[in-house]
This record gives sequence, C-alpha cells and structure tokens, in this order.
Amino acid sequence: TAGIPSETVVLGSMDPDVIRRILRNHIPQFRGCYQRELDRNSAKDISGSIRLVFTIGASGAVRRAGVDGRTVLPSKVKKCVVNVLRGIQFPSPMGGGTVDVKQPFNFYPKRL
Repeated sequence: TAGIPSETVVLGSMDPDVIRRILRNHIPQFRGCYQRELDRNSAKDISGSIRLVFTIGASGAVRRAGVDGRTVLPSKVKKCVVNVLRGIQFPSPMGGGTVDVKQPFNFYPKRL
C-alpha cells in the first residue's frame, strides 16, 4: 500500500491539495515501485516513508526531484519513485515561477 499524508510543505504559488491530488492519481505507479521490491524480497518486511523533495517549474513540469533524509526503503524503490515523480505534469504555478515541495510518502505491505 502507498499513501500520501497531508503534511505537504509548499514554497510557491500552488495549493498543497492540488499537489496531493495529482500525486494520489499516480499512486498505482508509485505502488508498482514498492511492489516489485516486495516481490523480490518476499521474506522481508519492507516498509517505511520517503520524503520527496521536488521543484515544479513554470510550465508545470518537475524540474528537480529527489529524496530527502534517511529511509529504510531500498535504493531501487527510491530511484523508481523519483523517476515516476519526474514524469508527472502539474499545473503551471500561479504567477509563474517555481514551486518547491516536500511531501512524505508512506509504503507498507497490505495485511490480509
């Protein structure tokens, strides 16, 4: 399971709710990054959070993307999540300019 907590930090002219909604629309792709690692390591309980740090440019394209801080999630998950993020198109920021975003993202195995 992948989840986006409402702890979005935004520096710039874009509504955090819009950013979270667009990220939520891409949860299947983010979840795929995590699921591939779970499938490879079925014996391990891999879960944790990633703090995405990215910049949305004047055109709405992600200009810069990365992961801030430590996480127990494997580097393959982090790289895949960042690649998904780079492919997302956001609306153009109001008044032009750029928007810097810090967004936590949680990953944990679904328990049946």
